[in-house]
Amino acid sequence: MDGAIEAINPKVRQNPSLIHDDPYGEGWLFVVKPVNLQRSLENLVHGEANATWIDEESHRLLHLMESTAGVTLPTGGTIIDDFYGNFPGIGWRPLVQEFFLRHLTTRVSFPR
Repeated sequence: MDGAIEAINPKVRQNPSLIHDDPYGEGWLFVVKPVNLQRSLENLVHGEANATWIDEESHRLLHLMESTAGVTLPTGGTIIDDFYGNFPGIGWRPLVQEFFLRHLTTRVSFPR
C-alpha cells in the first residue's frame, strides 16, 4: 500500500495484546491515506496465493532463526509474538532488510 500514515492507534502502544485480542476492533494499528488505491488493490495478494505467500515467508523466517539460534520449533518450541525481542542476536538490520526492504531498488541507510 502506497500512502501516508494519518493516524496511529495509541491504545495499541499502551496495550499491544489488543493486536491479537481484538484485531478488527480496538487492535487496529494505523490509518493509511492511499496515494494510488487502485494500483495498490491490484497488487494485493489474496486467496490461495496469500496462503502460499504466508507459508513461504514463514519458512524464510525459520531459516533466519536457524542460522542464528539453531532449530527451535521442531524440538517442541512454541510460537511467539515478539520475534525480535526473543531473538535479538539476529539483529534489527538483517531482519528489516530481509523482510521489508528486499524489493527496494534504492539503498536505504539505517540510523546507528
